[in-house]
Amino acid sequence: MATRAGRAGLYYALKDFAAVLGIADLAFRLLPMGVKIKIGLNAMSETFNKTSDQVVRVQDELDHFLYYIDRCPVCWGRQAQTPICYAALGLLQEGLHWVTGGKNVRVEEIECVAMGHRSCVFIVEKRPLG
Repeated sequence: MATRAGRAGLYYALKDFAAVLGIADLAFRLLPMGVKIKIGLNAMSETFNKTSDQVVRVQDELDHFLYYIDRCPVCWGRQAQTPICYAALGLLQEGLHWVTGGKNVRVEEIECVAMGHRSCVFIVEKRPLG
């Protein structure tokens, strides 16, 4: 349910931030897919860093991106055996779906503060599924 809430939350974020970030422009829509994903992830991280108490960063690897939430509001102070940041997962999935023009991008949380890691880390593939 939290994943669905995260996906739905993107709708409201786009109303407030898409024009400011420049990701609603026609020129953006014409960029190559990998560039759109990179710009989208950076735009999301910058938005969270500027408008919330989250600390977010993106790392570009050879065949994927790593999306770090160093100060996560979902799992801070909690303990779990598996990753629990489903709202962030949903937001990332929906943001990338929108940025890519309707393509699905594989996103998976691979580390979580609730599991004892320093950051919540999501692996984001550079190419959409299918």
